[in-house]
Amino acid sequence: MPPKRERNLLPESEIDIKFSVGSGPGGQHRNRTESAVTMIHKDTGIRIYLDGGRCQHTNRAEALEILSAKVNQHHNAEKAAERSEARKKQVDGGGRGNKIRTYNYIKSRAVDHRTGKKTKNVQAVIEKGRFDLLIG
Repeated sequence: MPPKRERNLLPESEIDIKFSVGSGPGGQHRNRTESAVTMIHKDTGIRIYLDGGRCQHTNRAEALEILSAKVNQHHNAEKAAERSEARKKQVDGGGRGNKIRTYNYIKSRAVDHRTGKKTKNVQAVIEKGRFDLLIG
């Protein structure tokens, strides 16, 4: 027998459980037995309806596993969105508007976007480190 894998199931206090009569073939047994299960997670509002078999216990266990997986998936998606938002704030877009300086070798021009100063001596700025031409 293979070992049982560890399941991360939700506590009963976070779930509303309702039982109902299932639909489909089965005759009198189907019409009288409340084997269909509806589970609703209170915090997220995720709803699962399962009417798989004749046994309420197996339907309930299976619905709990499915609901737990969907809730975990929902929480993971929220965490990923938060991480993505935090990363975007750190990167600050990375567009052209975030540049400090622009060097144009063809026209021999250097521009400091913070001060707005320009110089035609791009070689001195780059090779000799003469940033005073742009700053002061």
